[in-house]
Amino acid sequence: MQRAHTLGQRTCPAALPNRLKTTFYVLGFINLALLVFTVPLSFIHALFRYGLEFREMPQTVGSRQFTNLAKAQLREFNEYPHNLERRCVAVPRRIRDW
Repeated sequence: MQRAHTLGQRTCPAALPNRLKTTFYVLGFINLALLVFTVPLSFIHALFRYGLEFREMPQTVGSRQFTNLAKAQLREFNEYPHNLERRCVAVPRRIRDW
């Protein structure tokens, strides 16, 4: 009896769903095993990246502001500057109302 996943040979179409299911289980287990390391590292990365800003300007933690890059990307819609400013001001109001 031949194995279904040997290289260079065609795989029986009936075995493909089982092979895919096994692959998903293996990758899911690997993902769960690595999750133990990635979540704390993501938290530490965010702490070091934004920690000084939180400490120096705590009022900006909950505020939503557009970066200059985001404003430049919004300007690609050929808006006039006053329309752009009006839209940037309206976004936090809509989020608060939602």
